[in-house]
Amino acid sequence: MNDGVLSADAVQETYYRIWSNKEQLADVREPEAYAVVILRNVCFNQIRDKKPTVELYDTIMFENNSLSRQIDTLDNANYLMKLMADLPEQQRVVVTLKDVEGYSFKEIEEITGTNVENLRVILSRARKKLREQFIKTEQR
Repeated sequence: MNDGVLSADAVQETYYRIWSNKEQLADVREPEAYAVVILRNVCFNQIRDKKPTVELYDTIMFENNSLSRQIDTLDNANYLMKLMADLPEQQRVVVTLKDVEGYSFKEIEEITGTNVENLRVILSRARKKLREQFIKTEQR
């Protein structure tokens, strides 16, 4: 995760979940792997639940654009976020990690457990679906 605060929250949540299930720890053969899986799931949940931030909107604004162009750009970004929210969860997570958060395919593979080839297919299908929906709306 690129955000230190979110990373610290994820680690804290992992400790909490381990502590909450301390009675079951005796049955765990690989405690380190158990903790890593919990941490991965916590991070995955944080990414899935993350709402668009102001940073995304700041990055699409350019100093030389007119106010009307900035408003159009912001409207398009808002609409694109709504379209992304309608994607199947796997596609939404991959698009968010790759295109919004800027993760590499290798990092996404580590987070999701999906191999790079499949990630490329998922991303391609998600982008195609977003493009089609966006164009469909623009033509109305």
